[in-house]
Order: sequence, then C-alpha cells, then structure tokens
Amino acid sequence: MSNLICSVFVKFSLLSASVVVAAAVGCASSPGEDAAGGAKVTNTGGYAPSGAAGENTGGEAGAGGNAATSTGGVTGTSGTVASGGLEAAGSGGQASGGTNGQAGEGGSSGQVTTLASTFDQPNAIAVDATSVYWINRDGTVMKVALAGGSPVTLAWGQSYPWGIAVDATSVYWTDESSGGTVMKVALAGGSPVALASVQGNPNAVAVDATSVYWTNESSGEVMKVALAGGSPVTLASAQSNPRAIAVDATSVYWANYGIGSNDGTVMKVALAGDSPVTLASGLYQPNGLAVDATSVYWTNNNDGTEMKVAK
Repeated sequence: MSNLICSVFVKFSLLSASVVVAAAVGCASSPGEDAAGGAKVTNTGGYAPSGAAGENTGGEAGAGGNAATSTGGVTGTSGTVASGGLEAAGSGGQASGGTNGQAGEGGSSGQVTTLASTFDQPNAIAVDATSVYWINRDGTVMKVALAGGSPVTLAWGQSYPWGIAVDATSVYWTDESSGGTVMKVALAGGSPVALASVQGNPNAVAVDATSVYWTNESSGEVMKVALAGGSPVTLASAQSNPRAIAVDATSVYWANYGIGSNDGTVMKVALAGDSPVTLASGLYQPNGLAVDATSVYWTNNNDGTEMKVAK
C-alpha cells in the first residue's frame, strides 16, 4: 500500500514541479509504515518519497526528488527535472527544458557552428566586436560576421600571409614571402598598405593604440612600427627563432622557439626598447603566447605543456 501511495506522489510532484509540496506521504521499509505529515521523511533502508526532502540511510534517494540526500545509499543518478521545475539532486540527471538535452555532471558542451568553409589552409585568426578575421594559404585575408554569413575578402595576392591582428580601424598581417612585409587594410577592405618591408620572415603580429609589433623569425628580431607606417624600430635582436608575440601597456612579450628541444625562452622588453628580460628558460619549443594583467601564458610545442609565469 505504501509503495502505491509513493508512486502517486511522484506523478503529482512532476506535474507540479514548480510548486514545493509541504506534505509528503512517506514509505519506510523498516519498521512498518510511516505516514509522514511533514516535508521531511527519514527512511532507513527503503525509499524516500519522490518530491520530498527525504533522508535515505542505506537506501535509494527518490529519482526525481527535490534535493534528496542519501547517506550511504545511492544518490538519484538519473533524476529528471520537469521544464521550469525543481532541480534534481542526482548527478547526470536530464534537464528536459535544457537546450542540449542532458545537463550531466560537468555540464554539456556547446553547439559548434561553422562560420566559413572550403578555404585554403586557413591559419592565424583574430576577432573583434563584429567579425572574425583570418588568413589563407592562397594569399587572401578574410572576414565573416560573428554570427556567420557570406565571407568577405579584404585582401588578396599576398604571397605567404602568416600572423594576423585587428584593432578598431584595420586588420594587420605578416607576409613571410615577398621580401618579408607587414601589411594592413581597412576593416571594410580596400587597398592594402605595406607598413614595413625587407623583414626576416615576419611571423606573429600584435597591435596597440600606437604601434604594430612583430617577430622576425629568421633574423631573430622583435620589431615595431607606427600604425601609419614609417621607419621600423628594433626592440630586441639576436633572439633564437622568435615566434609568438603579445603586448600590454608597458611591455612586449615573445617566445623564442629555440633551435634545440629544450632551449626555448619567454622574453619581454619595454615598449620603447631596452635590455630584454628573460622570464622563463629551458623550455620545450614555446609557441603560442598570451598575457593578462598579472601573468604570461604559453604553450610548449615539443612536450605538450601549457605554462605561465608572473610578468
């Protein structure tokens, strides 16, 4: 009889999932039956009524219950939540009102959206408030709206575009061929402008409010030039295959890939230039690099690690 009453309670609580029912009819396996008139039912070795804030010592928590607790038993592992209703205590339960079905332990992954396709070996990527920008091996510089749509070609005829960056007015990229150039074009497209030329395999690029910064991998230099162009300035030289680069309000940061398996370094220098400072050494081919307010972060290509160090 008590099991039948509990089944009725489950159906009622799921249909009325947005309401917390204060009165619960309990089922106790030991000893006998407890007709509980309150909201909390203690069940030793049996079932906590679904929908009640039951305590279950050694038994099973109500599968669709409201925050049932299980001491030494089984927490409701597949409890369901009616749309707009209460949250089941079970981990791995289904959220029937959720976007992607299951809201299991650790959360569900987001939906992957293809913004553009069928391009020739797209490489570096940058983003601003409206668009995503990237470069293709076929020598084009592209953009597409954040929500997707028809891609727009901003520049073409580039020899070997590599790094890319964006600010409020322009897109910037490096071209490793064509004598080594640093280029820009307006966000809306137009005629590309060469900001620097005859560079030694320019690689990564970064930008701030006044200048464009890049690494020359083959010649081992860290460079900058004004946003409008002009004479490039060498910030650091004699570096060992500098690649990734980032900038903040005071310094330029870069990763020296090195020439061996573990002779890479992470470096910084003042925006105006000065003696470079080594932040980390003995690294296994550091490649990608980013900064925030306190630290520098990078990836090590050769040993598969991600690391950080204080600025």
